[in-house]
Amino acid sequence: MKFIYPEGATPFNQDDQKNLIPDHIKTQAEIWLLKRKGNLLTTAFCKKLHKKMFDKTWAWAGNFRTYQIM
Repeated sequence: MKFIYPEGATPFNQDDQKNLIPDHIKTQAEIWLLKRKGNLLTTAFCKKLHKKMFDKTWAWAGNFRTYQIM
């Protein structure tokens, strides 16, 4: 996999690549977040990101909790 790093970005090496999860990502363009254009600080985007990150963990991923945690 070849990555192109913007100025000031931290590159990673082959060992880092081997530990990349999920392992089906083969190119930088396949990383969903890198393709995102526009404002990332919206409620809709945060909910979408949460769903993509935790849909295999929480049934409610991508939604706000409906109860108070004490």
